[in-house]
Amino acid sequence: MNAVVLMRAVWATIGLGCLAIGGAFAQEATNPSDKTLAGTPRNDLSVTRHGDWDLVCAKAGKPCMMVQIGKDSQGTPILEMRVRKLPEAREIEGRQIIAVTEILTPLGVMLVPGIELQVDLGPVYSANYQLCMENGCLVSEPLADDTIKAFKAGSKAAVSLIAAQKGEVRATVSLKGFTKAFGGL
Repeated sequence: MNAVVLMRAVWATIGLGCLAIGGAFAQEATNPSDKTLAGTPRNDLSVTRHGDWDLVCAKAGKPCMMVQIGKDSQGTPILEMRVRKLPEAREIEGRQIIAVTEILTPLGVMLVPGIELQVDLGPVYSANYQLCMENGCLVSEPLADDTIKAFKAGSKAAVSLIAAQKGEVRATVSLKGFTKAFGGL
């Protein structure tokens, strides 16, 4: 199976419910009590803060997701990053995938070349947008063990995108609390 087919399998595994996970979007202020998990009313959620990450779970148990708003150097919200574990590990191109990151950006981004993500001074990862909806565009990428280790050891992740009106925009996502929040997934 090629990588595209495997990514579609991962996407099906996490379900399209990830698109219904409301919450504040990049242009709006974030209030953890506004976040929802697909099909879960807001009052049935628990939100726990771990460093700079919110761990949002259904009060009845799983599923959970980690959420943080990425901001530019002036503190302007640019994107929302979510991390969730897969129900079971998948192998894609010889790598064990145990989680997925979803990055939601505002509309008005250049779809090509996608986004770039870099943890501290590590390698730069590129990813393509999968879908744009009325409230923004989505990048969904598998997270292998080595990438998760980089997130746990790092202090920040930089995400670069191209805005149609502004050119390159760089958002920073703090990795403070990532390890503890990930352990709660």
